[in-house]
Amino acid sequence: MFTANIVPGYGFQEVEIYIKRHGKTASGRVTEVGYQPAEQAFLGIAAEASQREKEEWRQNQHPITHTVVQYGATVKAKATDYLVFPDGRKFYVCLLYTSDAADDLIGV
Repeated sequence: MFTANIVPGYGFQEVEIYIKRHGKTASGRVTEVGYQPAEQAFLGIAAEASQREKEEWRQNQHPITHTVVQYGATVKAKATDYLVFPDGRKFYVCLLYTSDAADDLIGV
């Protein structure tokens, strides 16, 4: 039997994805335009990364602080995006895992 100890308000929440956009100058040079919200959000829950996960990714030059489980989403975050939770917390995406259960685990 599985028992979850979730603090009220910190279950699955609607998470917005902000995507890095690029443009071109008149001469054809690619420039960064900035971040803009994606057309869709997803349901997600954030948890602090375990000490083992933090150490693993620090050794790979990709330090992480949290993991985010993405549920039933048709929109996907990329490593150059950032996520915004309803309480205003922002997480930069550094890595994506895909599980067999069709949910995504995002290292942020």
